[in-house]
Amino acid sequence: MSEHVVDSRSRQKQGESHREQRLSRRSLLKLTGTAAVAGLGTGVGAGQRPLRTLMVTANRPVYYDLTVSDYLEADTLGGNFSGEDDDTPTEVADGELEVSDGTGPAPRNASATAFFGDRYLFTGTITEFVVSSAPSDDVYIYLDEVDVARGDVVGATAIGTPRTLMLAANAPTDYSLGVDGTLEPDTLGGYFVSDDGDTVTQTTSGTYTVSDGTGPDPSNASATTYLGDRFLFRGDIETLDTSLPSGGDLNLYLDEELVTRSALPGLR
Repeated sequence: MSEHVVDSRSRQKQGESHREQRLSRRSLLKLTGTAAVAGLGTGVGAGQRPLRTLMVTANRPVYYDLTVSDYLEADTLGGNFSGEDDDTPTEVADGELEVSDGTGPAPRNASATAFFGDRYLFTGTITEFVVSSAPSDDVYIYLDEVDVARGDVVGATAIGTPRTLMLAANAPTDYSLGVDGTLEPDTLGGYFVSDDGDTVTQTTSGTYTVSDGTGPDPSNASATTYLGDRFLFRGDIETLDTSLPSGGDLNLYLDEELVTRSALPGLR
């Protein structure tokens, strides 16, 4: 899992300028496609299950194979980042739906900032996802409008924009955090961020966990000196164990708001 996190964050840094251009186009896609997507959610095949989205974008010609367990169709609305009419899934073993196609600009139009993509609507689970591309190609995958690593797509359960959890203490504090979904340290932002050593691992049950310490060193501890670690996550917080010295104070912030333990999603 640690390789996963590093890959996701390094891709974010390397493609920041490119993403600014893409996000403006994706905002347009969201605005123009909302009504149509809402209508498809009650159509034949999708039933009443909420539709999810998967988008593949690249600045060079790339090829991909996508297989879904339940329902799959190309989203043909939205300009440069939409499926095409001929992106038709076929039924394979066990009733799964599969599509194999290519995307990205034509070679004569390829450049570092020219991104094109295919976008799909689906329900169920993505059981296979393979992208064939050269090492120099810049490929981005969006699951439910969120930029994700390729390895996070198959069997993905996380939906939507990541939330933030911050632990801030005025004394040396040990903690262990477990999330059913996705979890990664946020290493940007000053005193209240995670360290590069806050390594996330995945258990055999699929839970993502991290164990570390935060708060000031004993020599710098005081009632008003707070230091903390900050994480990005999706899903439910399954465990949060903390240990701090007598008289120490620990504050929890969910999406930048001070909360009690009982307000953390999934924690009982």
